Amino acid sequence: MRKALEGVKEARKNGQWKDDPAWLPVSEKQPDCNYLAIPAQFSEKINYFTVAFLDKDVIASNTLYVAPDPDGFAFSVIETSTFTSWQDFVRIRLEMRRRFSNTLVWNTFPLPSITKDQKDLIIEGGRKVFEATANYPSSSLAYLYDPGNMPLDLRKAHEALDKEWIQCSPISPKKRRGEAEGAFGGLSRNGK
Repeated sequence: MRKALEGVKEARKNGQWKDDPAWLPVSEKQPDCNYLAIPAQFSEKINYFTVAFLDKDVIASNTLYVAPDPDGFAFSVIETSTFTSWQDFVRIRLEMRRRFSNTLVWNTFPLPSITKDQKDLIIEGGRKVFEATANYPSSSLAYLYDPGNMPLDLRKAHEALDKEWIQCSPISPKKRRGEAEGAFGGLSRNGK
């Protein structure tokens, strides 16, 4: 093992990772700041995405999308039921599990024009969702977001965030999660 680490150290000596310890894996996507971690796959059974903020020293694996999110806006958007409905509309799947994509899901999400005040309210709603998950430090996000286990305070935080989102969204508040096909202004998956 020592010989392998010395070889890595020597190879890195003049490269862009010359100041990193030899044992630290190299990742082109590793942020140099705290970041929002978005798993590439989500259970088809949950109603909201399970994303988390991670410290810059936590190495992002190849199964994570990462994004700097200093104000929490991206977290707040992803945590809305509208975003989950968009994911279902786009229908990127791995077997039955939802599969996130920064190009086909995030970059195509119909983000409405919002005022600074609306953005602040959405960020505050996301902060309350984050705080509700923090109330259960010994529970995983997978456990918390299982519909049969979701704590009432977390559910209410999501409902409040959705209410703030609906105020600035072009999508009718009468549309339910299961009506993703009709919820996006007549868009269809096959372009017709």
